[in-house]
Amino acid sequence: GKLMGGFNLNVIHPRRRPYTSEQAKTFSILANTITTSLEITRLDGQRKRDEGALKANQRLQEALNDMNMQENRTRLLKDVAVAADSSNMNDVFKTAIASCCKFTGWPVGHAYLPDPDGSGRLISSGVWHLDSDTRYEVFKSVTSQRSFEPGVGLPGRVSLNKEMICIKDIQEDDNFPRAQAGDIGLRGAFGFPIICRGEVEAVLEFFSVDPTDEIAEQLFEFVEAIRRQLEFFFERDQLTKGLSAEKKRMEVILDNLVDGV
Repeated sequence: GKLMGGFNLNVIHPRRRPYTSEQAKTFSILANTITTSLEITRLDGQRKRDEGALKANQRLQEALNDMNMQENRTRLLKDVAVAADSSNMNDVFKTAIASCCKFTGWPVGHAYLPDPDGSGRLISSGVWHLDSDTRYEVFKSVTSQRSFEPGVGLPGRVSLNKEMICIKDIQEDDNFPRAQAGDIGLRGAFGFPIICRGEVEAVLEFFSVDPTDEIAEQLFEFVEAIRRQLEFFFERDQLTKGLSAEKKRMEVILDNLVDGV
């Protein structure tokens, strides 16, 4: 019969065939087997080449994504560095919080400051980044109206431990008082402190609409870079204030010397 590849044993005249019909059947089966095996090998080779090309494309896309992410990271950190050169704390916070939200894709960011009364409580700085003012209006209102003792809520825990803290789901966390406000449309959260000379100068917090298991290494590195720039801002601010105070003290001393002459 006709075989794959167009080979046909029946075209040979019966008298000229040096084999019996049974042998012909065997040869036919063998030829079919060989042809099928060759076709399978060809298809398997094509499949492997296609898989290799697909993996190469995936690696290329991953490399491009990583390059774009690094470029985005560099640009955002540069924006924060430029803002940190100013003397306006709110501008620095706004840029830093917006940069973190853009890098993470999280819709809400906010900054706390220590209460001026020296109690150790944290109060809202009034600096926010919100993807939607109306959607998170309740959460913003609840946050702005209360303060946090050390160890209480996300900002209190960050301040007490002086380290980054991540919450998988604030709706299920037993130490997130603001969840009592009802459905605030937020689930995952993390916060980190800004520390200068051993004291917590601020706490930044961020929220996502979905639960989060952990902070990715790339995000952690980005946050650390933001934190260092903000700590540099506070260090420089304190140094500037210290020099200004010393200058005023020396002016008073000189005025007193002149008056005594």
